[in-house]
Amino acid sequence: MKALSLLFLIVCAIEGSANAQTLFSYGPYKVDKQEFLWAFHKNNAPATVKGWEASKRSYLQLYINYKLKVQAARDAGMDKTGDYTRDVHSFQTQVTDQTMKNLEGMGALSLEALKRGQTDIEISQIFVGFPTLADTAGALKRIEEAREQLQKGIPFETVATAYGTNPLLKSRGGYTGFITVFSLPYAAENLVYALPTGAYSAIYRSRSGYHIFKKLGQRPNPGAMLAAQILVTFAPKATDAEKLLVRERAYKIFDSLKNGAPFDSLVRKFSDDKMTYYNNGLLPEFTTGDFDPAFESAAFALPKDGSISEPVATSFGYHIIKRIGLQAPLNDSIDSRRWSTWQQKVYYSDRMDVGREKFAESILPVLKYHSYHTDTAWLSRITDTLLTGHSGEAYIKTVPKVPLFSLGETSRLKTYATDDWLRYLLYRRAGELRNRTTCFASLLKAFIHTSALEYYAANLDSYNLQYHYLVKEFAEGTLLFGIMQQEVWNKANGDSTALLHWFEQHRDRFVLPPSVDAVTFSYPDSAQGSGLFEQMKKNPYKWRIWMTDHINIIADSAHFELSALSLDSAYTHAGMITTPALQTDNNWHFYFVAQIYPPAAARNFEEAKGLVLGDYQTTLEQKWVSSLRKKYPVTIYQSSSPQNSH
Repeated sequence: MKALSLLFLIVCAIEGSANAQTLFSYGPYKVDKQEFLWAFHKNNAPATVKGWEASKRSYLQLYINYKLKVQAARDAGMDKTGDYTRDVHSFQTQVTDQTMKNLEGMGALSLEALKRGQTDIEISQIFVGFPTLADTAGALKRIEEAREQLQKGIPFETVATAYGTNPLLKSRGGYTGFITVFSLPYAAENLVYALPTGAYSAIYRSRSGYHIFKKLGQRPNPGAMLAAQILVTFAPKATDAEKLLVRERAYKIFDSLKNGAPFDSLVRKFSDDKMTYYNNGLLPEFTTGDFDPAFESAAFALPKDGSISEPVATSFGYHIIKRIGLQAPLNDSIDSRRWSTWQQKVYYSDRMDVGREKFAESILPVLKYHSYHTDTAWLSRITDTLLTGHSGEAYIKTVPKVPLFSLGETSRLKTYATDDWLRYLLYRRAGELRNRTTCFASLLKAFIHTSALEYYAANLDSYNLQYHYLVKEFAEGTLLFGIMQQEVWNKANGDSTALLHWFEQHRDRFVLPPSVDAVTFSYPDSAQGSGLFEQMKKNPYKWRIWMTDHINIIADSAHFELSALSLDSAYTHAGMITTPALQTDNNWHFYFVAQIYPPAAARNFEEAKGLVLGDYQTTLEQKWVSSLRKKYPVTIYQSSSPQNSH
C-alpha cells in the first residue's frame, strides 16, 4: 500500500515538476519525464482525470518493462544488424518526408482545396499577354486601361473584346467557362474564389500576361469523368465551308454509332486524335477546367456510362464523346486511397510554395540564421556572368568562396558561400534567370529558404521533438519485436511438451469465448450493397440465392469469435443483420449471424491451443522481466530523492 501511494505521488508530480528531468533509471541508463509523457499521451486517452491518473500509474510500470526489454535487445547486439539499420533508415526517411509536408502546411492546404473542390466557378477574363518576357510595360498599360473602362461601367464582355489579346477569348467576350480547384495558379484561384457573383478582380500577373477575372456564377462540382472520343479535326486555317464538311463527316460517324457500329472500331477507323486512337479513344481522367468548355459541358451532360454525345464543336474540330465512368468529387478524408492521391496533388501544386515560404521564414530564427551582408551588387554581377558566359562549373571554380550566411551553431554550424549559391542557380533555377521571370532578390531569398528547409530536414531529430520520439519509438519497437521473438515467442512455440503440461496444470483457465456462425459481405461502394441488404432483411437465410444477383459482392461464410467481428454478445442473436459500415480496408461490410455459441470450457488441448500458448507466453515473459529487473535495478525518482522499485 505504501509503495502504491508513493507511485501515485510520483506520477502526479511528473508533469508539474520542472526540475525532476530524470523520471527513472534502470542500471546505468536514465529515462526523462518528457519521453515518458510523450509515450503516455500517445497511447492513452482516458475520459476522466481519475482514469488519467490511474493510467499513469499502470503505464509507468509497463514503460519500465518496455525499456528493460529494449536494453536486453541492445545487449544481444540486435541494433547492430543490417536489417535493423535498413528498417530504421527507411522509416526515418518516410517520417522526415511526412513531417516536413505537415510543417509546410500540406494538411491545411489539402482541406482548403477539398472545400473549394466542391464548387465550380464560372468566369470570364480579360487577358493581355506579354509580347516578350522582357517587354511587360505595354501589357501593363493596356490592362490598366481596361480596368479604367470597367470602373466607368463599360460591360465586361465589351472591354474583354476590345482590350484582350487572346483571339479565342476575344471571340467569346472573355468567356472562359467553369474552373475548379487546381485549374488556375494558386494566387489566381484565391482571387476567383473570393469574388462575389458579378464582381471582377484586381489585376493579376501570370507568367504569360495580365488578367482581370469576373465571376459569373457557380455550381456543384460534377466529379471526375473518364471518357473516350472520336475527333474529326479542322485543317489549319480551315474556311467555314471546310468546317461544314468536317461537321457532315462527324455526323455520318455518329449515325453509324446510332445504327449499332462499335465505338472502338470507329475510333481506329476515323479518329484524328493520334494520342488516343490506338487506345480506343480513351482520354485521361478529367474534371472541370481541363478541356474546352463546350467539350466538358457535353461530356458531363451524358446521363450514364456508355452514353454517346452528338458531335460537339470546339476550336479543334468535332468530338463524339462516350462516357466510360464518372467518379463523384472527393468530399472528405475517409477514403484513405483517394485522400492520399489528393494530398499528393496538393503537394506537387504551386499552393505548397506558399506554405513552404511561410514555414521557412518562421524557422530562420530557430536555425540561428546569420547573414554576412555580402555585397549584393557584386553577387549579382557574378551571377550574370555565370548565366551568360555558359562556362558553368569552370567559372564557379574561379569565384572566391565568400560566405553569404550560416545556419545552426557550434557542432551543427553550416556556412553557405558563393559556390553554393552559384550551383543552386546553375542546377536548380537557371531557366528562370535566363528568361528573367524571377528577379535576383527573389531568387536569393528562395535560396536562403531552400537551404533552411533542407538544413531543418537533415537535423529534424534536434529541432522537432515529435519526430525524435517517433523515430526512437520505431527503432525501439523493432528491437522489442526481435527480443520478444527470441526470449518468449519462439521458446513457447517450440516447446509442445511444456505447452501440453501447462494445459493439464491449468485446464480450468481455458474457456472458449462466445462465437458465431456468420456470413460477412463486403463491397467497395455503398450503393452496390443496398439491394442485397434489402433482400437480406426479408429472409437472411436465403443469402446464397440473393447473392446470385450480386456478383460484385464478396461473401464469406465461416465460424468467427464475436470479438473478430466487433460484436457485443449482449446484443447479438441468431438471424440478426448488422448495419453496413465503411471499414479500414475502404470496403463496406455487413454481417449475417446464423448461429451463436456461448462461452464453453475447452474440451481438449487442440481446441484450447491458442489460449494455452498466449497464457504460457505471458508466464515466460513475466519470469524474463523479473530477471531483467535484477540485472538492471530500477530507481524511480521523486524530485531529487530516489526510491527503489523492485
